[in-house]
This record gives sequence, C-alpha cells and structure tokens, in this order.
Amino acid sequence: MKRLFLLILLSCAVEIFGDDPVAAPVNPVKSFIFTPDMVEAKAGEVVECSLKITAREGFVVDGYDVKILRKDAPKAFFDIPNLKIVKHAHKNYDSFVVKPYSRFTERKSTAEVALKINTAGYKEGDYAILAVGSYLDKNNRRYYAGGQFFLTISAGDNSSIVPGGAAPMVEYIKLTPGKIELQANSTLPEIKLDFQVDPAKKIRLYSCFITRVWGPEAFFAANAAKVIKNPANSKADRIEVQGNRAVTVSGGKGSAVIKNDSLRLVPGEYSFIVQLYGHDAAGKGFYRTKLLPVSVK
Repeated sequence: MKRLFLLILLSCAVEIFGDDPVAAPVNPVKSFIFTPDMVEAKAGEVVECSLKITAREGFVVDGYDVKILRKDAPKAFFDIPNLKIVKHAHKNYDSFVVKPYSRFTERKSTAEVALKINTAGYKEGDYAILAVGSYLDKNNRRYYAGGQFFLTISAGDNSSIVPGGAAPMVEYIKLTPGKIELQANSTLPEIKLDFQVDPAKKIRLYSCFITRVWGPEAFFAANAAKVIKNPANSKADRIEVQGNRAVTVSGGKGSAVIKNDSLRLVPGEYSFIVQLYGHDAAGKGFYRTKLLPVSVK
C-alpha cells in the first residue's frame, strides 16, 4: 500500500511516495533549483533553462522530466488540435510533456542538466513550466519532487508544437568566487563572470539580481525603494545587484565584472541570479543563468 504525502518547497509542489503507510512524510530534497525564475518570450523563441537537483543524505537522484499542467497554461494551449495530452483523473492536472522522463547516467546525490524549450506553437499567456525529479532511497523506494519557473508568451503563433522541445545547451557560466560569505553591512566583493558561447550564438547583455525567492524578506523590507515589482508574480520581485550591461561575444569565451559598492545585505542566506541574454543565428532570444550562493552573518 502506498500513501501520498504533499509538501511545499519554495514555489514547488512536492509529491512524496513511500511504502510505509504510517510513516511521517519524507522529504528527499536538499535543494531543487530550476532557473530562470521568470522569462518572457514570443512563440517560436527557444527558452534556455537549467536544472540542478541535490538530494538529502541517504538518497540519490535518478532522473527528471519536464511538463506543463493544464491548470498552469492558457486554455487555448490545451485546446490546440492534436496536442498530445497525458490524461489525469483530475482534469486540471492533465499535462503536456515538454521533456520525457530521462535518467541520469549515474545515480548521485547531485545532478545538473541544461535545457532548451522550443516555444513554437505556444499561445499567448502565462505558463508554469514544471520539472519533476525522481529520487531513490537506500531501499530503492522512489520519491518525487518538482519545481517551476514562470513563462509568459507575449505573442503566440499557430505553428506546430515541437515535441520533446528540450535539448542540452553548450554554454557555461563560471563565477569567481563561487560562494561569498560576508558580515552584515560589509561591502560586496567584485564578482568575476566567465562564460563560453556556442559558435552559432551571440551574448548581448548580462545582469545580476536577487528575487524574493532567493533572498530574506528582511532584505526586501529594508530596501523597499529599490524593489522592482513583478505584477504577475510577487515572488519574482527583484532588487538589482547590477542592472543590464552590454557585452558582445559571438561564439567563444567572454568575461565581465559585477560590482556594487553601495549594496548592503542584512543577515541571511541569498542566491544571486547572474543572467546572460543573447540570440542565435536566426535572431531568436535566449537566457542563461547561474546562481551564486551568498551567506551574510
């Protein structure tokens, strides 16, 4: 007999399955990072995202899939003729599979993958893109945990949906230092950004910011005048560490420096979001992000 436990992890819905019907809920997740937090695109553009899953001690990550639930998409999307829909007992949880279940080559405590989502055929409106990770404990009992990012399609089209629209990316982003530890109200050190771009792509802008999901609420309260509000999703409200800066790299390697001498951080745990924006040879835009953990005592 199996019992379903439902937990909430950040903005993620986490389903936990276990074989013991009387056991307390088990959370196999140490961290589940699916970025960027929010993207706006026109139908046909390729949205680039990254997924990093870390399991708690005693668990390993087995695989993942990516989907869109009916309740998290415009009605017109699920009304598309011949759209392949996975039916659920509760209609709101019918789904469209963006990336079928894929196992990692090794079962480890941490797994990371970079993805592309081709939005051809997507209808105008707001979506939540759901990634679900699969975990195994020492007895090979399976558990699931999922996280979302938010996608707004500003202009839809009527082209064909691309099945399995997720594919690996080739760019990388490196941040130095890879982790920052500070005392409250001390000056933020310079952050070096290094990246490599696919030969067919061009990077135009970079930025660094903190959203409510990745920073203490006390920080946002103390810097209320600097908050850039997101009317569609308050969790995506942000404070800029460094706004958009121009950088032009067409294939190959690039670098930049992120600096803010005036930013003062209150005690707590943060993740800075460093984001690159560029386009491919056809002019389709994409984002690439990297999280930088910052701990303030």
